[in-house]
Amino acid sequence: MIPGWAQPLLDELQMKGIAVGWGRLSHFQWVAVQQLMKSHGVSYLVYIAKSRWNPSNPIRFGSLLLDIWREFPAPPPGSPWHPDTLAARGRKETTASKPPHCGHPDCDEQTRTRETEDTRGIRSLERCPDCHPNTKGHAA
Repeated sequence: MIPGWAQPLLDELQMKGIAVGWGRLSHFQWVAVQQLMKSHGVSYLVYIAKSRWNPSNPIRFGSLLLDIWREFPAPPPGSPWHPDTLAARGRKETTASKPPHCGHPDCDEQTRTRETEDTRGIRSLERCPDCHPNTKGHAA
């Protein structure tokens, strides 16, 4: 049975097209998921899952996703991915202060960032040029 507190994470994963089986998780694995949600934040866990998702060979079970999440340290305080930073941003910003989401498949709707890869294969996050509130030409 899936705990109610886990539903926001599962909903966001599903919105990104990531569907795995959660039925085999033990009580202790659900506790680990809950701890990761608190330390890493739902958005960051979804971002990690999306970065590792391969539609031609998808992850089938939540336990494997849990193992992947455990590989990543929690984002440091002040990081755009830190749960406290996201919560503080949510309190300060209203939807009226943001331009509408661009709908680009690589743009994260909450953080308004896109993952890019340079010619050396190094990945980084950049503000979405179309809908990030701090992009030149948009009101912050």
